[in-house]
Amino acid sequence: MRTSGHARVRLKRLLGVFCVAFCAAAFALPARAESAGKVLSADGDALVLRGSQILRLFRGAAVESGDQIHTGTDGKVLIVFTDSGLVWLRANSDFVVEEYSYAQGRGEMAFFSLLKGGARSLTGLIGRRTRSNFRLRVPVATIGIRGTDFSVVICQRDCRDSDGSTAAKGLYGEVIQGRIAVTPFEDRLLEREFGAGEFFHLADERSSPTPLFLPPPFLRSQQDEQARFMDQTGTAVTGVTAAPGSLLPGAPGAGSLTGSVTGTLNGTLTLIGAPAAPPIVLPGTISTSLPAGLPISPLLRR
Repeated sequence: MRTSGHARVRLKRLLGVFCVAFCAAAFALPARAESAGKVLSADGDALVLRGSQILRLFRGAAVESGDQIHTGTDGKVLIVFTDSGLVWLRANSDFVVEEYSYAQGRGEMAFFSLLKGGARSLTGLIGRRTRSNFRLRVPVATIGIRGTDFSVVICQRDCRDSDGSTAAKGLYGEVIQGRIAVTPFEDRLLEREFGAGEFFHLADERSSPTPLFLPPPFLRSQQDEQARFMDQTGTAVTGVTAAPGSLLPGAPGAGSLTGSVTGTLNGTLTLIGAPAAPPIVLPGTISTSLPAGLPISPLLRR
């Protein structure tokens, strides 16, 4: 469905509203609301605008539908949603939880906006069940999923190529697992899909997304920054042994388990596909029963 002009204007102006609100609002305690997720890790300057209130994000803080999340020059945030989806935000990012509802099959949606900066998204159960129920908007396009794991960066004359020159403005992305569809706001006919291992650039809302044969250095640096953040905050799996004895290496890639799993955990292990099983955050040895073929999230590590 074509995005309305009003929606595009609203999306582009949200950042301005964000800045005004951060200057004008005071810190206050939020009213209780149904949680959309929680912060697994937060570092540096990380804030949320909730209504007229500004709150500092910290490990374990709730994330709600409608929240506008901001990371400063040294800020990074990792969020797990109630459907086990994961979103990692780099420094200098503005991210909006537009609409989120997880009712295990009834009225589900996960609609987000990235106004500035960079993010990596690992799709949870909402998008896995019904692809159209997941959407990420950026200033020039809408990203729909045909898979599970992708990374994007919005460049506004603030990204550098390998030769030190300023990278062209626009949206840059990488598909890590599955497929995504990138649809420019001005023309749905320009929509293009990209698969695992592919990189792309979209200059503006009137252009067609174009493939890149080599990854831009700022996309790669985002992945490296992610890895360092996971190591520093302890959110990495050091080793999990799955029946009948195969070892899932600490951090990279997703795995599939059947039966039970035991192993050593240092940080957070998120089980995608198990709504009754929240992320495990206890260090030490774990042992749990799993449904057949349950995938384990790669915890935003390559």
